Amino acid sequence: MELAVQRLLRDLLYAPKLRTLRDQTHSAERYRLVMARISGLEKKQAPWHLRWFYGVMHKMFGKDLTPAKVQMRLPGLVWGGIAMEAALSRKRLVSLRYIQLGRIRAAARIGCPF
Repeated sequence: MELAVQRLLRDLLYAPKLRTLRDQTHSAERYRLVMARISGLEKKQAPWHLRWFYGVMHKMFGKDLTPAKVQMRLPGLVWGGIAMEAALSRKRLVSLRYIQLGRIRAAARIGCPF
């Protein structure tokens, strides 16, 4: 028990500095660590009851957005989001025009191209 406490104190006192992003990148290259990526579903791969969503998305944004394509892997998530948006729109106190304007302004401030 006493040895474990001594090791803990030694590690706390002589702990290395927090690793910087450069150090993390170096270790990722060194050990060939790669972040796993989830590919989105194309319209033909999506469940039949969600294919209409691609048309709506393409009409609104001019292209298919990757986050929505990834969400298509879990149809329950998509339907839950649609239900939430529908419920929130029923309680709308502000015009839809102003809501969309706010979304565009927020996206522009964080550098999102949409």
